[in-house]
Amino acid sequence: MKKLLVITTICSLLLLSACEKKESTKSEIQKKNTISSEKKEVKYTGIDEVHEKEGLLYENTTQKPFSGILVKYFKSGKKQIETTFKDGIRDGKEFWYYENGNKQYERKYKNGILGTDLITYYDNGDVKFKNQIMYEKGSQKLYTGSNIEYFDNGNKKWETTYKDGKRNGKFSLYNETGNLLEETTYVDGQKDGKDIWYYDNGNKMDEYEFKNGKLDGKYITYDRDGNVTHEGEYKEGKMIK
Repeated sequence: MKKLLVITTICSLLLLSACEKKESTKSEIQKKNTISSEKKEVKYTGIDEVHEKEGLLYENTTQKPFSGILVKYFKSGKKQIETTFKDGIRDGKEFWYYENGNKQYERKYKNGILGTDLITYYDNGDVKFKNQIMYEKGSQKLYTGSNIEYFDNGNKKWETTYKDGKRNGKFSLYNETGNLLEETTYVDGQKDGKDIWYYDNGNKMDEYEFKNGKLDGKYITYDRDGNVTHEGEYKEGKMIK
């Protein structure tokens, strides 16, 4: 009888140990499949771990506004775009990369509003544009003329015109598939007039007004379906409404 009790106890302990090990393994697998609460880095794969609602980005797992880094990758698996979010809106630097891993350009958002500075790089890592000034290749002479850049697939990346190294006239920015991302106007190197950003489906994302390089006038943000999510107004770079 005592032997039977000992055997039963040992079996119970072995079964309990196996169950704990199984639960531990299951827990590790689940952790690998969720968004890291420490890194807060989400890989955009087409089957999103985040979704947009009323102009804000939410985590699918928690349904809370997303704070962290959203990363989109090339088909090769290399990083393409890296955007920082806070409470569901862009807030911080955004980086675009060449497929060789070097930065293509960087820009900065503050509370969902895009700043005016843009740094663009050659694919070898050298700075091409900074503070909207363009130089002729291989010299320090300020550039005058049109400028069109292309993706490797032949589609336009952007097109604009320069005068004495500064943007003057219409500026258009495209994504790799040929969709328009941004259109605005520059006068003597500064944004002046409407600045409109678009979703990849062609609908407006953000609409601003600039005067002498400063936000000045109404701004409107939209969701992907074209519904207005927020409206406000700036005066000489300061939000007044």
